[in-house]
Amino acid sequence: DAAGACPGGFLALTYASHGGSDDRFCRSLESAIRNGIDLRVLGWGVPWEGLTQKLTGSLDALEALPSDCVVLFTDAFDVLFANGPEAMLEAFRAIGKPLVFSAECGCWPQVMIDNGHTCVEKYPPSPTPYRYLNSGSWIGRADAAAKFLRAIMDEMQRQGKNMGEIKKLNDQELASQMYMDGAAADFDMTLDYHAQLFLPMHSIEDTTMVANCNPNADVANEGGVWRNKRTGTRPAVFHFNGGGKKVHLPMEAKMWYKTDAAASSAAATEAVRQTRLFFHDRRRTFEEICPAYTFS
Repeated sequence: DAAGACPGGFLALTYASHGGSDDRFCRSLESAIRNGIDLRVLGWGVPWEGLTQKLTGSLDALEALPSDCVVLFTDAFDVLFANGPEAMLEAFRAIGKPLVFSAECGCWPQVMIDNGHTCVEKYPPSPTPYRYLNSGSWIGRADAAAKFLRAIMDEMQRQGKNMGEIKKLNDQELASQMYMDGAAADFDMTLDYHAQLFLPMHSIEDTTMVANCNPNADVANEGGVWRNKRTGTRPAVFHFNGGGKKVHLPMEAKMWYKTDAAASSAAATEAVRQTRLFFHDRRRTFEEICPAYTFS
């Protein structure tokens, strides 16, 4: 459990300073445990100052790791894990780039600037509707991810912003702007265009230049497993960003561990309760973090 440990060459990270106002953080933790993910929660108990704490907290963690450690990072409160580390590593290696960010069909926040003109003109083309970077989920070698995140920090400091100002900025805006400015080539990175790892669930239905889309129409449940019909893949992380929050709980209700009798047994749920995940500086049981959680 040392800060620089990378057991099996893979490490899963998220950032949460607290458990939130509802049980969705605990639902995310349960999904990680059910899929065999030893999730490490950064920032637990640290006063919340702004969205880029995810960026700075991740960067500190990455710089302590072996350069070839494969690191998964996800948001904490609006995600569900749907596959395990081995499948994630296989998909990452199949994509063949040292850094892969989640791709979605919405272009936030740049779409708000000029009705989507910048999005359509500056983003690289995509073979699927999932064209735009979403900073809420990414996977990559520790050295590649650290290089990209450090470049974002350096750019903000070059613009004369101090750490207090940087912490209050939007990590989504910072990362997506870097990508539009040529990060794909500069950092040998790509987006997960075929939802091999990630699927943000926010849909688009408006009159901007960004094409309308509905990721919910792309997925189907087969025996407790959600698959993407459009790409023929099984995403490992579903991100219920924006309007996608309305399908979060309905999709979770059909996950294998919510529908399988053995997974719902007293023994199985007690095993989840007693699972110890790493929160900031020590391991804590699921039950300690989510004492009132209901397995339903």
